[in-house]
Amino acid sequence: MPTVKARITHLLKRAQKEKRTPKGYSSIRQVARLVRPVELALKAGHQAQYQLYNSMSQSLWAMRGSDSAERQNLGKIGSRVISDLRSQRFSILKDDQHGSIAKELLAHVFEAIDSEWRQPSRLVTRVSMEGYSFNDGPLTRNIVYVSKFSAVQLTAIRNYLTETGLKDTVENYFSSAAGVCNVRAYRLTGGPDTKNQHIGENFHSIEEVPAHYDGLPEDGGLALKIMIFRDGKDDLVPVSRQHGALEVKVGERWESVSGAPYVAAVLEANFLWHRAPRPDQGMLRDAIEITLIPRLTDDFPIISSGAQTGAPLNPFEAWDKPLGS
Repeated sequence: MPTVKARITHLLKRAQKEKRTPKGYSSIRQVARLVRPVELALKAGHQAQYQLYNSMSQSLWAMRGSDSAERQNLGKIGSRVISDLRSQRFSILKDDQHGSIAKELLAHVFEAIDSEWRQPSRLVTRVSMEGYSFNDGPLTRNIVYVSKFSAVQLTAIRNYLTETGLKDTVENYFSSAAGVCNVRAYRLTGGPDTKNQHIGENFHSIEEVPAHYDGLPEDGGLALKIMIFRDGKDDLVPVSRQHGALEVKVGERWESVSGAPYVAAVLEANFLWHRAPRPDQGMLRDAIEITLIPRLTDDFPIISSGAQTGAPLNPFEAWDKPLGS
């Protein structure tokens, strides 16, 4: 596996060919001096790794000219989201434009939830990639997780993020290229039958998602979650509190992500309390959850790393190495 120094040197040479230097630097050599601090950070812990990884990602982003004027035109959806994120680290999308795009482009992903619901895997695929943090504790009985995504479904995620302008919006907010380090999809229900549960798992007694921060990456850091919701029985029905709608604490108030079919939230889940109450009996709430973090290279990977996975422990290593490979 290439060393961190080799990885960074390769990226810097690529950027140098484009004849750009990052803002705040007078030459490529100054950027290269970050190599040694990065190597030290790899021995210091995850937080230091991510701090320097993000710094390098932002420098290379500026070097590529990716913060230029053409990337600032984010469209109607993106402009509203970036404004909300900058003021409160949270935005709700419930307009018809977003809803129609989500319904069309994410249909195959939501179908995967239906398929898992009809025949749940015995055990949840908690982690599928090497080098990720993950939860190995008891799970919530009334959540059914999609076990695996096809290439077609992951392409649908990419198309959704591109078509809505959310890819450019996230990168604008990060001032960095971005990558999807995990995609999850699941159904939250009120009192499911045993036939609609992962029967081989160890469950706790709580049937709601209590208020929490994410901590993704570990120790917190720069990350965004995009979560898209729909009614699991009738996608024309607006998501409501009876569905167990996501609630996010903004300042002193709790905001409910509800009020429309295919309503979505974009949030810094590391810094905002969020929760989901238990749905009413018989109610089904489907969710697609996309985690994005800064990325050194401008290749925008779409990775599903597991239903209980967080983020790469070491962002400088490969994000997409299958477990056991």
